[in-house]
This record gives sequence, C-alpha cells and structure tokens, in this order.
Amino acid sequence: MTTARYRPTWDLALDPLVSCKLCLGEFPLEQMTTITQCQCVFCTLCLKHYVELLIKEGFETAISCPDSACPKRGHLQENEIECMVAAEIMQRYRKLQFEKGKWKADVCSSGGAISIRKQQMRHVCVC
Repeated sequence: MTTARYRPTWDLALDPLVSCKLCLGEFPLEQMTTITQCQCVFCTLCLKHYVELLIKEGFETAISCPDSACPKRGHLQENEIECMVAAEIMQRYRKLQFEKGKWKADVCSSGGAISIRKQQMRHVCVC
C-alpha cells in the first residue's frame, strides 16, 4: 500500500498571481505592467487597450493611471507609452501633444529648418 505524500498548497504556487484592477483577472507577474510614477499594476493587455483607446479617441495627451483611486495620481511616461503601442499610434500621440500645445515649433539656428521641442524638456531638431 502506498500513501500520497502531503504537500502544502503554498508549495504548489510557484508563480503567484497578481490581480488586474481593470479586468479583475489574475495573471503571472510577467504578464503585468507597473506604471513607474505610481506603482499601480495592471495586466499588460488591459493597459495597452486603455492607452490605445485614449490616443485613438484623442481624449488625453497626459495619460493618467486608469485606477480612479490611485493615491499618487500617476501618469504614464512617454517611454512607457512608446513600449506599449504601435509606431503609428505613438505618432498620433505626439501629434496630439503638438496640437494641444505640449510641443513648440521654432526656427532652427542652423539654417531655417523647423525645430520642434517639448516644452520644458528636450530640444529636437529635424534639420
């Protein structure tokens, strides 16, 4: 006669699951994305859809944390958005920023070409 060896349940869960605040699904950590500014965690697919929807609809240029109860009121940084969406959607996001005054166009000192810079940030010359 053989007896089964008892194994505690915490040994069975090698990869703990994390709950997404948008879809309420539970996913392994590698399928989750953390917003740097506020540290809120969402499944990557939900956050991607949220960001794409806001950009496609033109609602926001500063994409905030989708958690309405976020204590830090975090916003996604441009590099986080860029890693998440396709190039054409990122191009639309930058166009929206330009149209809503987040970017400023100047004449470049190197020969009259247009220079575009993000207000209070970096200077990008398109000469």
